[in-house]
Amino acid sequence: MVRFPSPRPGVLATDIFNNQNDRQLNDKVSSYAEVDGKGFLVSPETGQIEIVESSSFRSISLLGGAEVPRYVVGVSPLKAYVSCWGGRTVGPNIAVIDVVARRLFNSIPVSAGPEQLVVVGDELFVANSGGSSEVGKTVSIINTTTDQVVTSLSVGDVPTSIAYDPEVNLLYVLCSGRAVSSSANGLTSAELVTINPATRQVTNRVVIGGRPIAGNPTNLTLDLKTKTLYFLWRGLIYKTTPTATSIPLTQPVETRSLTNYGFDPSTATLYGATTNKSAKPGVVLRFQPTGTLIDSISTEAIPTGFYFK
Repeated sequence: MVRFPSPRPGVLATDIFNNQNDRQLNDKVSSYAEVDGKGFLVSPETGQIEIVESSSFRSISLLGGAEVPRYVVGVSPLKAYVSCWGGRTVGPNIAVIDVVARRLFNSIPVSAGPEQLVVVGDELFVANSGGSSEVGKTVSIINTTTDQVVTSLSVGDVPTSIAYDPEVNLLYVLCSGRAVSSSANGLTSAELVTINPATRQVTNRVVIGGRPIAGNPTNLTLDLKTKTLYFLWRGLIYKTTPTATSIPLTQPVETRSLTNYGFDPSTATLYGATTNKSAKPGVVLRFQPTGTLIDSISTEAIPTGFYFK
């Protein structure tokens, strides 16, 4: 289900995909991106990528064949990349989409558990989070002209999300740490790692919380205007700066337990998703970066993510 929260208080558009196509999406959407007027909705469980008109959400095409697709990013009006965990017929890879022909035409093998990906110049950086029997510790670098892996960089345990600041040409990688359930003491070490894409070198790393913690930070987001990094830990949003030498976990932005969040750079507004005990199971909260609540809207489903344009 795709809905459109309005900047006006308390307003939520109806299911825009269903209204345009007289059908529901086949699965939950893990990510969405727009390339040259087309929107790409990625559904991991079915392995399908729904292509829509970004202006109306009218369906154009439905791509199959990707095994557990996760995140999508456009590199040009002609090409997009999708991180895929792989499955029975293919291992972990980056699927390549021909945007014009609307087809998958190539796959690039990478390490296990590829998650978020970012394009910097003519290179694609991919966070490899690992799998059930492998702890991911690398970021793959792919040449977007040749679609070949150039090299990989060692980072912290289980890199999951990446944010890029083009003004200083630096990448920030959130390494979420090993699964707490697999740890004997219920603790894990998470890090914020800085990469210089020009030199392909790690230039800084900070342990989140300063010590092993009970939980895995996720969902790194960068506010380019204020140079603020946000992330989610144990249902709460925390913030830091790229130059911070320590990242304490003592002062969350807000105290409401969330399942996901997003940051709208055009309005400097945080959006949070949470559950509701009423008839409608989902709630979208809007609040200022200070944590002050602006308003909230009930939804028929718990939001899995946010996209701003």
